[in-house]
Amino acid sequence: VSDLEGDDVVCVIRNDATLNGSLFTLHLAHIRVDLPTLTDADKE
Repeated sequence: VSDLEGDDVVCVIRNDATLNGSLFTLHLAHIRVDLPTLTDADKE
């Protein structure tokens, strides 16, 4: 975290990577995320 701007948290990304797979979990509390819960691959 490099800065706090009101309700926003500004982060610096130090590594490039793709986080995916069945073991990847992202925990967000009290935050609205405009992303689908299930992907097309999940539905298949």
